[in-house]
Amino acid sequence: MEYNKQTAYHYSAFRPPLHKVILENYLVNKHFNRALDIGSGTGTSTLALLPYCKSIVGLEPSEAMIKQAIPKPEITYVQANAEKIPFAAEEFDLITMAGCLFYAKSQKLVHEISRVLKTGALVLIYDFEVLYYSFVEKLVNTSYIREALYNHKEDFSGLEHQEFLKENSETATYDLTISPEQMAHILLSDTKDYIALARVFGTSSLHMKTSLKLQETYGKKIQISAMLYSTLYVKH
Repeated sequence: MEYNKQTAYHYSAFRPPLHKVILENYLVNKHFNRALDIGSGTGTSTLALLPYCKSIVGLEPSEAMIKQAIPKPEITYVQANAEKIPFAAEEFDLITMAGCLFYAKSQKLVHEISRVLKTGALVLIYDFEVLYYSFVEKLVNTSYIREALYNHKEDFSGLEHQEFLKENSETATYDLTISPEQMAHILLSDTKDYIALARVFGTSSLHMKTSLKLQETYGKKIQISAMLYSTLYVKH
């Protein structure tokens, strides 16, 4: 998925702390020397790995997304395609993929992941779905068809992956409270929703106008739910 500058900015401005919630579930009390975060986007998923990893590489094909990433000494961001990971064999002891496998899934990807992973290393594939659709549809006073084919539960199924053992797979619900300003960033980080909201409020001061309308409609605290999806593999 390619993000323009506006949606990339809103994507980096606020993400609900769901990466942290999922990673804590799998990685608590674990420590890794070198990790690779495939599809790192603006670095939110990469930053969430800091408590567990000595050194981290964020791999992301979009230059616009990397430019929004917060620099950290432990993190290196690399613009590259995951089917050609520019690192040596057995380089990493952890690979994470947050919300990108649906778009990147291929046999070549699995081979590359296997190549750069050490034996016994982990692959954590996860995604989440913030259930915000009713909010934006109320703001624009219409409903429209979502990408029905998208699979949040995507894993290595359907591909040859004999070198990977599936250790766990989970689906869970998580409730959180956010501000209208934070909700506006979530809505405006999606290209389709950005366009729909811009048609209603105009592009000038769009975040402010969206935030004010959300506050007028829902108040200063917005209750929202998210679905969390995760699968853990071990390379044997």
